[in-house]
Amino acid sequence: MMTSFYFAQQKNICSQTLTSLTLSALTLAMCNHAYADTPKQKIEEVTVIGAYSSTASEALGFDLPPQAVPATINVLPSDLWQVSGARTLDDIMQFVPGVNLNDNGGWTGDALMIRGFAATLPFRDGMRSVNSYGQSLRAMQDNIERVEIIKGPSATDFGVAEPGGVINFITKKPQQEHSGSGTVKIGEDGYRRFSVDTTGAMVASEELQGLLVLAYEEPPEWRMGRPDNTYRYLIAPSVNWDISNKASVLFAYEKLFQKSPQDRGIIYLENAWPGGFAPRDWSVHQTSSNQENETDRLSITTNVEITPALELTAVLEHQKYQYNLQEFRNAMTEPGWGDLYQEDGLSWSGERITDLLWSDWEGDIPASSAKIFLDYTLGDHTLKFGYDNYFSKAKNTYVSYTIDNTFDILAPVNNQQPNFISYDGVSADIIRTEESGFSIRWLGEWTPRFRTVIGARKFDFEYQGYDEYESAKTSLRVSASYDLNSTHTLFVGLSDGHVPQPGEQRTSSVEPLHDKATEIGVKSQFLNGQIQWTNSVYQTKRDNLTVEDPTNDETESFLINAGKAEIRGFESELTGEITSNWSIRLGFALMDSEIVENEVAEFEGNRFGNTPDHQIALLTTYSWGDIGIGELSTDFGVTRIGYRWGDAGNTVKLPAYNLVNLGANLEPAENWNINITATNLTDETYYTGMQYNNAARADQVMVGNIRNISLALTYKY
Repeated sequence: MMTSFYFAQQKNICSQTLTSLTLSALTLAMCNHAYADTPKQKIEEVTVIGAYSSTASEALGFDLPPQAVPATINVLPSDLWQVSGARTLDDIMQFVPGVNLNDNGGWTGDALMIRGFAATLPFRDGMRSVNSYGQSLRAMQDNIERVEIIKGPSATDFGVAEPGGVINFITKKPQQEHSGSGTVKIGEDGYRRFSVDTTGAMVASEELQGLLVLAYEEPPEWRMGRPDNTYRYLIAPSVNWDISNKASVLFAYEKLFQKSPQDRGIIYLENAWPGGFAPRDWSVHQTSSNQENETDRLSITTNVEITPALELTAVLEHQKYQYNLQEFRNAMTEPGWGDLYQEDGLSWSGERITDLLWSDWEGDIPASSAKIFLDYTLGDHTLKFGYDNYFSKAKNTYVSYTIDNTFDILAPVNNQQPNFISYDGVSADIIRTEESGFSIRWLGEWTPRFRTVIGARKFDFEYQGYDEYESAKTSLRVSASYDLNSTHTLFVGLSDGHVPQPGEQRTSSVEPLHDKATEIGVKSQFLNGQIQWTNSVYQTKRDNLTVEDPTNDETESFLINAGKAEIRGFESELTGEITSNWSIRLGFALMDSEIVENEVAEFEGNRFGNTPDHQIALLTTYSWGDIGIGELSTDFGVTRIGYRWGDAGNTVKLPAYNLVNLGANLEPAENWNINITATNLTDETYYTGMQYNNAARADQVMVGNIRNISLALTYKY
């Protein structure tokens, strides 16, 4: 991948600019670089290998080189999946500082946190994903060109979003040059994967290009009682038509299907097991459990250059998410449901037998969305005017039964069939969601060294379902970057966003959550851009959290906006190619979170649930060409996630964990690649998140994967 940067070189002003930074090592490195009185220079283009490149095209809506973007942007190119041995988005995100795994409620989607806040709904090419109950399907890597993580409140760029940041999948697009690949992969515990993608011009004149991506996967099935026929597949064709040299239209379709039951993990029960955690393969999910869900997505994207200074982009997209599940649930093993726990919600009562529940759910959620943008360039300034709309109408149905199945927590039996006593009825809900907004963004390049990005978005949000609420607010972003010299760029950002929330005050709906964030950092590049290093400090504050109205009587459930939370942190990420044979990705994060105000007074001063105090991740690849084995390269990855409190009451501690991955790649012949990967090499037992529902108690705990060794054969042309 070719990446070029240009920055002006002027007199050294480092000592005046960096006095406010406390990062002494960075300050020393920057201040030791002298400037020359020369005009704007273009740094020589360099080639960085795919898995360690770091491009951030239009991450804030404008085409800027990564060094100039005034925000922390983490980019995961497609090659990183193979290098890291990742099978899911959860796996690959552990290499990003400030991003960690979270409880997914037992559903089958990816569950992540960015800077202490949930990020469960990734965007695709800037478009909002369809979802049910805050969950969407687990992404497959095969149609993803790269993943961008845009840190901080991103309301001006993406609409309603959590303040930690946004995950945006950039999908693969058809190319004129013919190329393709096919992969067969097998591993332990029944792991199987097959994939193929091919692209190229479809006619001799090359104005019509096509892409076809197909993939099939059977994940490792090591959890007790899991069915042995779980799988998922992807079908993704797309066609791009260059109508002229000034206009194009892209048609893209994607079907993602998944057959896999919900998995609500294990439970924490003090004195029942050593350390309180049930064995990692413990599960109430029987072989009779079943879930099927799929997403169909069709999009049309048009780009038109109206004049050299004015460009139009329009996107229309229709999605449909469907799910159907019949399965046992572990609700009776959670505090407050069955008889397993004492009153503290942590300690074992001594009871071994609990009832099982049976769930029979189905849902049909169509969604339509549209975006239209006008880009107007006037000299060194670019204005982007936009309108976007998202609408979905979800219908969810729940069939209830009475069963008499029981479960021994110390001797689980996982081949049960439900024993139905009675049919109790059907309940259904219809959830209508609509979000629309007008936005304006302005890129000002005031000098060759100084640029600003300013954005505002006025949105309207309406939700009708279990609760009904709406909101109309304006979100803002103000940010700037300044090239201290050709190596270091200082950036700063201020963001202000809103997230609607349910509930009623005595006279009106509650105000939406209000998020404010500040960030300051330094982006550095070395070896003519082959190495990129980003360091940043940030603070994010959330207020307007709802608490119970203290004037309520026994019959009332009114709320008021009074809760507050904040998180401060430091992030550092270094990526690139140290030598022609050695590439590295190194990340580090510190997070200090605090519940400032809460309706439960003893929670105040506590840390956020599922948020580690520190993270370290290293991923590196070395090619052995120096000793005459140029066909061989090896990968090494290690991740450390610090301890986390699993609940807002800070009563259950999820231990810190370390994951080690190893990989080797061999090219025995032209176009052929053999890859062997070992993930979680030490077979460590670790817990990725816990569901706590703002309570001081134990609840379902998500458990990480065991060791898996896999072998892949790939042919590229």
